[in-house]
Amino acid sequence: MEDGSPSATARAVARVRATMDRPVTADGDGEIEQRLIERFPSHGSSPMADALKRRTRWFDDVTLRCIDEDIRQVVLVAAG
Repeated sequence: MEDGSPSATARAVARVRATMDRPVTADGDGEIEQRLIERFPSHGSSPMADALKRRTRWFDDVTLRCIDEDIRQVVLVAAG
């Protein structure tokens, strides 16, 4: 990882997420992953893409449910 640049893992995750139809709240930025991957060329697809998609959908669902239930803070423990 270079100083000031996202890691290869962050870029791979952003690339997978950019291909997904994801929910966006009024305060969210639905284009952030797309802008990130445009700045950094692809080095192929991730063999973990399916797992990343499932995990992302699960976190999106949990986060949206928390927002709907007016939960103001979500903490990810050991998130990586």
